Amino acid sequence: MQQRTDELDYSSRTRIARILSLRRERRRALDARLRERDLSVRLAKAGERWRAGSRALGEAVARRLGLAQRRLEPLAGRLEALSPLKVLERGYSIVQTEDGRVVKRANDAPEGASIRVRLHEGRLTALVRESRTD
Repeated sequence: MQQRTDELDYSSRTRIARILSLRRERRRALDARLRERDLSVRLAKAGERWRAGSRALGEAVARRLGLAQRRLEPLAGRLEALSPLKVLERGYSIVQTEDGRVVKRANDAPEGASIRVRLHEGRLTALVRESRTD
């Protein structure tokens, strides 16, 4: 009888040990799956992807801005050369009637008309003494 009891005890212990081992293994597998799905881990990975994308985007924008600036510089130089203010620096002036219209021909400012003259540095008001079309 004692032997039978010992055999049953051994068999039970072995079975329980096997069951516990299987359950521990299952728990480890479930823990691993849970860690994979852990929101903090997923958020950390997503954050790293976002930071990498943000860096790449910043670099792409900087390259694009540099290219646009290099293409714009010669155009800005040409535009500045054509600027009315640059023309004034070269000694020309802009003549306007009293109501602000630009005088383009002598007929636009008849004798006796008051005109305004814009220079590179300053303005003049003048009275037309003579108006001729040559």
